[in-house]
Amino acid sequence: MYHHINRHIEPLLDRLRKKQHVQDYDNLMHAFAQPDAPLDAEFQGRYARFWGFSQYVDKAWRENYFRQLWNSRNQAELGRRQLLERICHETRSNRGGTERLQFSFATKLVHMVNPRSPICDANVRAFYFLPDTNGGGAIETRIRGCLEVYDALVKEYDRILENRLLDESIACFREELNPETFTDIKVIDSLIWAFVTWARQARQGPAFVKGELQYE
Repeated sequence: MYHHINRHIEPLLDRLRKKQHVQDYDNLMHAFAQPDAPLDAEFQGRYARFWGFSQYVDKAWRENYFRQLWNSRNQAELGRRQLLERICHETRSNRGGTERLQFSFATKLVHMVNPRSPICDANVRAFYFLPDTNGGGAIETRIRGCLEVYDALVKEYDRILENRLLDESIACFREELNPETFTDIKVIDSLIWAFVTWARQARQGPAFVKGELQYE
């Protein structure tokens, strides 16, 4: 399936360029890296826009989320899986009496702390046909399911890099968009985001078949 990204790299890079994706991410990471910089309202607003906070998270949840981000900023040594498990617990939300895991936002927080960590959002789930991590069941069971998905992503991204499956596209990304803070893991994540959104919007992309993402 990665050959679709390699084959159509130019429209994907164009999509990222128009969205100012690289500039916005670099600015966010530079701000977060400043040891004495406060995670103030201006930073929180940029963070929420870039990472796509949904309308379903309220003020109290946002305040707690950014408190967790602040407390975690110097805890990369914990290990990304251990940090992710804690953040999954600490950033749960409640809407209409239903407790929900905010797994995507938890992975984004872990990525900020350790930029070599993958992100699992709706586009990544669509690309890999991953299960919904917010299904029913006890919280501990659901978090275990989230960690299993995360472990699978870690292994897959390692395989991509080891087998050089996206080397050509990663090189084009770096040459044409001049990122400053992107790890190869984040480049892969950005390429997947661009591919899925492009294929869905066009409804005639190489992987779009009868309303579902599929591959040759």
